[in-house]
Amino acid sequence: MSEEILATIAVAVRDDRRLYRLLASLLSQTVSSDDYEVIVVENGSEVHSDVSNLGDSIRYLHLPRPSLPKARNVALHAARGRYFLTIDADCIATPTWLATMVLELETGKYAGVGGVIKKLSSTNWVQRNAITIVDGQRGLNYLPALDLPYIVGANSGFTRSALQEVGGFDEQFISGSDVDICYRLGL
Repeated sequence: MSEEILATIAVAVRDDRRLYRLLASLLSQTVSSDDYEVIVVENGSEVHSDVSNLGDSIRYLHLPRPSLPKARNVALHAARGRYFLTIDADCIATPTWLATMVLELETGKYAGVGGVIKKLSSTNWVQRNAITIVDGQRGLNYLPALDLPYIVGANSGFTRSALQEVGGFDEQFISGSDVDICYRLGL
């Protein structure tokens, strides 16, 4: 395996052209591009194979059938970063997003951290009036099943070793694999 770097950012995507907007924001981080990589795992579509041309730090992998936890596991297996971050294709990372996530993980207090999720703009009725999932992750999120918090995979970071220790993301889940991984890490 190649030499370890600071972080791997995993983006699972299925036919979403907003990916290019996200990648532009990931290539504009305050952290040196030598210290991180972006792994795009196309997940059931075949329209983004050109992303490797956008920069040396971007790698492209492909899955023929959609499965978010499998896509994240494929990226985890290929990752060179000490920290493993996930972000969704419809997101935009602030320039300090990576540095902030890594700073929290480097304290050694947490196996996983999550960041705030804000709406980009409210241009239509649905965006102005819909409830954002888990209130934009501005605080800790809990489900009634266990008294453990969880992080939404749209904006999350983990120590790669902790994810590997619990066996990665459970591929039997259609949704909720982010909650499951946090529960397994917490337990």
